[in-house]
Amino acid sequence: MDVLGPDHYHSAMPVIGHAFVGLATAIEAAPATGLRRNPAIWAPGLVALAYLPDIVGRAVAFFRPGPWREMGHSVLLAVPLALISATGLVLLFGLTWRRSAVVASVSLGAHIGLDLLSGDHLLLWPASSASIGLSLAEEARAFILELLVFPALFVLFLLVRRVWTGHHPSGEGGSSAAAAFRTGGWSGVGLTALILVAASVTHGLGWLRHHQMAAAWNKCRQRDFAGALVLFDRASCWPAMPKPGRVDYARAEAHWAMGNRAAAEEYYLRSYRADPSYFWCVVDLANLYASAGQPLEWRRRHAEPYLQRLRTEFTDQPERLNLLARIDRKLGLEQPTSMSAAVAPSAVTVPSGPP
Repeated sequence: MDVLGPDHYHSAMPVIGHAFVGLATAIEAAPATGLRRNPAIWAPGLVALAYLPDIVGRAVAFFRPGPWREMGHSVLLAVPLALISATGLVLLFGLTWRRSAVVASVSLGAHIGLDLLSGDHLLLWPASSASIGLSLAEEARAFILELLVFPALFVLFLLVRRVWTGHHPSGEGGSSAAAAFRTGGWSGVGLTALILVAASVTHGLGWLRHHQMAAAWNKCRQRDFAGALVLFDRASCWPAMPKPGRVDYARAEAHWAMGNRAAAEEYYLRSYRADPSYFWCVVDLANLYASAGQPLEWRRRHAEPYLQRLRTEFTDQPERLNLLARIDRKLGLEQPTSMSAAVAPSAVTVPSGPP
């Protein structure tokens, strides 16, 4: 069985972009009357809040890999996370509850929105495991764009705000924000820089995991499956792949190609449990059971749950009907559904991995 892996895994989340959003939030959200408590950590605190979904996701993934790392990017969990964050702002800085709720909601919403522009996330997790997002640029290009776009937008924000507050009767908005940053001094600058370094290092490790996955798939193409499995193990280390179940799927592909059906089944099932919406995992599980060296009744019974999903779901996949027809023929089901009856046997292929 040929193992086909993806040429590219995308995880171009903003690295420094969130920091600039946090700084802008800190400037704009500073109360005109000043902070009641802890003004020295106001700026780094708001920058940390701007990274909160990633902080939560990375921390959870360290103890429980899989889709749990997406909890910080789920809009369904954003409300409780915003409430917890708002409570922290009230306790730390003495803000009013209303201001804290607005600041927390805007900060978390901005983070989720930026990440959706640069990559896929489980936006409706745990209700749905569907990946949603726009990959506007590949990772290296996205980072270069960050270095150019976000500093420029931040400077533009400062200029617009200066013009706006310059026409304000009292100018209190600008003075209160500046006072909040001056009070923080070098300690605030140091803490902010530390947060940015930690985010960059974590992102760099994620970038390394992606390239380890790409190198492992290349080894699969060269039929060096043992070497590929070593790299897949490295790619599964923290911080692992952003899409749940992908490393286990890759392991299953390698094991199946080596003829280790039991190991392939184990890893396919792990991948399926982590992300039941992954089309290729559903296909390969159905194909695995359909081609097993077991009695026909056993093969049909084990393949049926996945065949049923292929018949009724994944209608946006152009390969679905061909793949379904091929698997059905292995099970002696000549015309399992009216949708796939017209598929010609010679035109059917079953890829064993994502396109």
